[in-house]
Formats: sequence, structure tokens, C-alpha cells
Amino acid sequence: MCSAVVAVLPFAMDLDFDFPRYRALVDDLVAKVGGSFALTNDYWSLAKELHANAKGGGRIASVVVLIMEQDKCTLDQAMEKVKQLSIKMDKEALDERDRILAQNPDLPEDVRRFVHAIVWAAAGTALWSADCERYHQYAKYYQG
Repeated sequence: MCSAVVAVLPFAMDLDFDFPRYRALVDDLVAKVGGSFALTNDYWSLAKELHANAKGGGRIASVVVLIMEQDKCTLDQAMEKVKQLSIKMDKEALDERDRILAQNPDLPEDVRRFVHAIVWAAAGTALWSADCERYHQYAKYYQG
């Protein structure tokens, strides 16, 4: 997901951003935002996946299930762990953004805009996921 964001953001924002040139600078930020996207998706999409599974849609592909199996915990406990991991990943992304900007005051403006935008993309994904009909029409399948 995050590689798509890395490709789309510069185009959508009309940025002159050469990712290979700045890869070493932004790789940790991109990885943290990617983790945020994944955890956010798995947290909010679980009810939809449980619904599909109940209809014979196959195996649930979610970090929630992995945590349940690994930690031998309940669904509610696994959901709380994923929520906390997501919050932690978001904070780490914000810290990484701040570190990049503080340590590189002479970055070209378009690179600075990309660094801000990728964090905002994660925040937007979290907001959308928390409120979208795509996930919440299935709330009766998980009401933790």
C-alpha cells in the first residue's frame, strides 16, 4: 500500500520528488507509514473479513488473527493490541517526520511537502477507515 502512496503522492500533488534520490532519507518514514496503513486496515476491516468468512469467504488475512494465535489471546485482546501497535506506529512516523525535517533544514520544498503529505495520508486513511460504510456496515460481526 505504501509503495502506491509513494508513487501517487508526488503525482497528485505535482511535486518534483525523485524518490530514488531521497530514498535513504525517507525510507524509515515510508516504512512506518506503511506499517500504519497495514495496522489501521487490519483493525478496521476485521468485521468485514469476519462477515466474509461467515459466508464461506475463506480464511481471514489479518494481523489480528496472527496476534491471537501468537499470543494465545482473545479477539478483544488482539484488537486492543493491534490498536496500540497502530497508535505506536503513528507516533513513530510523526517522530521520524520531525527528525527528517529538523536534521535537514535545507531540503527542497517539494521533498518537505512529501514528508508532510505521507504522514497526512496515514492520518486520512485512519479517519476514513474509522468512519467508512465499507467497514462499518459489518459491525454486528464484531462489536469489541
